[in-house]
Amino acid sequence: DNAQANGLVGGRFAWHFTDTVSGYFEGTWVQYAGDPALYGDVGEYAYRVGPELYFNPASRWQFFVNMGVGAMQLKSDFGGDDGRGFASVGLGARRGWQPGALRMELRADRTVTGAEGLGGRDFSAIKVIMGWTWGLGARPKDSDEDGVFDKKDRCPDTPHGAIVDKTAVAAHKAIM
Repeated sequence: DNAQANGLVGGRFAWHFTDTVSGYFEGTWVQYAGDPALYGDVGEYAYRVGPELYFNPASRWQFFVNMGVGAMQLKSDFGGDDGRGFASVGLGARRGWQPGALRMELRADRTVTGAEGLGGRDFSAIKVIMGWTWGLGARPKDSDEDGVFDKKDRCPDTPHGAIVDKTAVAAHKAIM
């Protein structure tokens, strides 16, 4: 039961199924300074998968909750090796900029399967994660070609050549 700050390195792939639901797969590595009398330093190699739900997808500040299950490999510098399943839950926010977004998450991980290595004890970890995220793939759609993506377009049938504001509402109306 020791509290310490450790650097975490990871990669994540996510796919947005809708504006509010995505799925992800990620891998992380973190090194914990352990008690030399017990296990020594322990490296955690973890992979997890799960859904992520967004509460306000149209905002620059998007809040989310995610759940996950995965597997971790714990490797002690004393030669111990231990594989376990784990579950996690996270809360966070993303702040969009172009290109990409700042991502912040508070996550709790807990092992759900035991093993004999490293004393057979369960492990829990609270992680504060910050990183930069960006998307790959198709550009958002602009069906009426007015320069405003369909997702934010309040006037989806803008006449060709019309001058519009940032929500695609015509800025000037024709005088008859």
